[in-house]
Amino acid sequence: MLKKPELMAPAGDMNSLIAAVENGADAVYLGMKSLSARGYANNFSKDKLTEAIDYAHLRGVRVYVTLNVLIKDNEIEDAVNILYHLHDLGTDAVILQDLGLIYLARELVPDLPVHASTQMTIHNLESVRFLEDMGIERVILARELNLKQIEYIRHNTDIGIETFVHGALCISYSGQCLFSSIIGGRSGNRGFCAQPCRKKYSLYKNGKMIDTKGEYLLSPKDLNTAEILPKLINTGIDAFKIEGRMKRPEYVAGVVSIYRKLIDRYMKNPSGYTVYDNELKQLAQLFNRDFTTAYLIGNPIYDLINPVRPYNRGLPVGKVMDYNRRYKNLEIRLSDTLSIGDGIGIEGIDEIGDTVTNIYKNVKKTDSADAGSLVAIPFKNKIKPGRRVYKTFDKNLNESLEKTFTSSAPIRKIPVTVTVRASVGSYLVTQMSDGINEVLVTSDYVVEKASKKPTSEEQIKKQIAKMGDTVFDPSKITIHSDENIFIPIGRINAIRNAAISGLEKKRIEKCRRFQKEGDESYEKHLKPAPVTSDINTPNLALNVSSISQMMAAISGGADIIYFEILKYRSFEILKNDLQYAKETAHNSGCRIYLNTPSIITDNEMEDVIKTLDKVKKHNFDGVLVSNTGILKTAKKMGLSVIVDTPLNVFNKLSFDYMLRYGAEKVTLSPELTIDQVKTISSFGPAECIVHGPIEVMVSEHCFIGGIFGNHKSCGSPCRSGKYEIADRKGFTFPMEMDTSCRTHIFNSRDLCMLDNIEEILNSGLYSIRINAGMYESYHVAKLTGIYRDAVDSNTSRYGCKNILRGHTKGHYYRGVL
Repeated sequence: MLKKPELMAPAGDMNSLIAAVENGADAVYLGMKSLSARGYANNFSKDKLTEAIDYAHLRGVRVYVTLNVLIKDNEIEDAVNILYHLHDLGTDAVILQDLGLIYLARELVPDLPVHASTQMTIHNLESVRFLEDMGIERVILARELNLKQIEYIRHNTDIGIETFVHGALCISYSGQCLFSSIIGGRSGNRGFCAQPCRKKYSLYKNGKMIDTKGEYLLSPKDLNTAEILPKLINTGIDAFKIEGRMKRPEYVAGVVSIYRKLIDRYMKNPSGYTVYDNELKQLAQLFNRDFTTAYLIGNPIYDLINPVRPYNRGLPVGKVMDYNRRYKNLEIRLSDTLSIGDGIGIEGIDEIGDTVTNIYKNVKKTDSADAGSLVAIPFKNKIKPGRRVYKTFDKNLNESLEKTFTSSAPIRKIPVTVTVRASVGSYLVTQMSDGINEVLVTSDYVVEKASKKPTSEEQIKKQIAKMGDTVFDPSKITIHSDENIFIPIGRINAIRNAAISGLEKKRIEKCRRFQKEGDESYEKHLKPAPVTSDINTPNLALNVSSISQMMAAISGGADIIYFEILKYRSFEILKNDLQYAKETAHNSGCRIYLNTPSIITDNEMEDVIKTLDKVKKHNFDGVLVSNTGILKTAKKMGLSVIVDTPLNVFNKLSFDYMLRYGAEKVTLSPELTIDQVKTISSFGPAECIVHGPIEVMVSEHCFIGGIFGNHKSCGSPCRSGKYEIADRKGFTFPMEMDTSCRTHIFNSRDLCMLDNIEEILNSGLYSIRINAGMYESYHVAKLTGIYRDAVDSNTSRYGCKNILRGHTKGHYYRGVL
């Protein structure tokens, strides 16, 4: 039996929420003014949030509130108060990213459901089970999964599964992008992404610029699943999510209305499912950067990026025939209707567009012109003939959609049954029910016997049915009355209005919860007892990706080796190195851990588990884990685990949760300042990265294959040289492709903390790490020796300028928004 998925819509403000509700959304998701992953949306104040939730609940629509950012320690108290407030208001669920806040929510407000944000990078079954163990009710899966992977997860867990079906895509795995944060201090993990993926870049191979079809090399098309919606429904997905909290309410209205029709159409007649041309046209007209189905039905390697236009393209409306310099008019042969008030853009010319203020057809002014017409419109820029013109804004479409959320008469109605009892000598009584909730109203009016003209049942029905601009629609009205009675019309109206008010109140208040605000101390959950470290100086850890690098690190004085070879080596090659690596490390007095990738899909899990088995048999000291699925798997296998940076441990609460889960040590987020590091490290064994390339993005998309591969086979062009992209300021960002054809992009400058090593060494850290996996072995040996000397002497004889042409201190002294 088919399960009808919930249709979930974005609400960046009150108008968008009304647009979503009136056009058929089952649920809306929205953020407050703070701690939301769309920090640049209008969002909701505390008072507006109450209004929004009541508005939705009255109409039977669920509300999910996003607190889906990483929380700073000084924000925990505010976050707790927000959780209490959301609980009391009857919020249907809260969407969270921060592991510590998830733990806290389950402790403090256990009857407030928690959904795991897509910012948690949940992409395999074991990660879903990890969250299920925490008490999560629903997981919003990574957008990189295909239908088979989603279906596998859906059929092997009881937790709710949510996926995106329409809207903008991130080119990086959500939650794993530091690009905006590193280059400008605006963290995507904090809701302030500056969208560097929508900027221009040049591609270089071995230092030489390569010609590409466009310059927006990181800018993906928009997701549109309208034509494959039946396949998504058949997987059993619980909720379909539309992206767009930054979009206009007209966009929300238009997209929600189409997906509402499509879902209902398929559920009613699966074999007859179709998407009409006008529906596809509306979706495209509202906003598109071209469309893609992303990874849902296969690898979109040649169909994911739109390198030409990173913003709304609109739809073709005509072709430039000429430009009249004298009158500054653009002459266009139309291929579709154009009206005054429409917005237009020109093909291949960035940021040149205008609003149509006048249209001339045959020298006469007109309000609109149809396809085939030759028209002239005022246009300030000279455009050469032959260029295509796009309609980027359709005034008539937007005006029609605006009416759905600005009209005083609601579109969405709740059917109710009404029963009126009127007996001579008794009080007038009305009962109103929506099928679940019911109110009984007794008037203070005693029904009289008519002395002249009696009140008929039809008159009573007529007045009761006048529910006007309320959300209720009478589906059945039953009158039980004596003959020859009299009731003043005003009395009938009054009891009807009282019943409406009572039912409205009941529908809203049934969602409210017992007040939690301020009734329980949360201090015990926020302040784990500080520990006293028995480490006088931090250990020196080296991340390496080859045996030769490992040997160099050991010779330079490393205490700990993280062996990162799963990312760039096959399992067959890897298994021959494990025994030798372990023996070499242990014989040199080093501990050794296998460094596992941040992205491991269920297709890859079997080989990774085999590797973990080998690691256990060869007596490695443990595993460095970067996703919750491997964390759960490794613990289940009895392996010691160290938490790595992709798990985004950003506060002492998340840190404490990981230690409680059994982590031997936790590597802190690279977005923390040194002062924040000092605070967290006082609560247990912590590590920070102090040197090396900073990964700013990991993408499922193979950029080089997408640009240079052919449609028959990739040909592995990524193996033919070293690639990097350069921004308009000339900063270059190296790119590496791993064995799974994922792209890893690194910051233009390596991290180096030698100039501030004393403060780092005295910050209470258990260990400091050099990420040396991309360095030549001779450089690894030299670098390890320099840091070894610095650790031992609590100072450095070398500065960063002595070993790097350019470097960054990351966020240690600037932090993130």
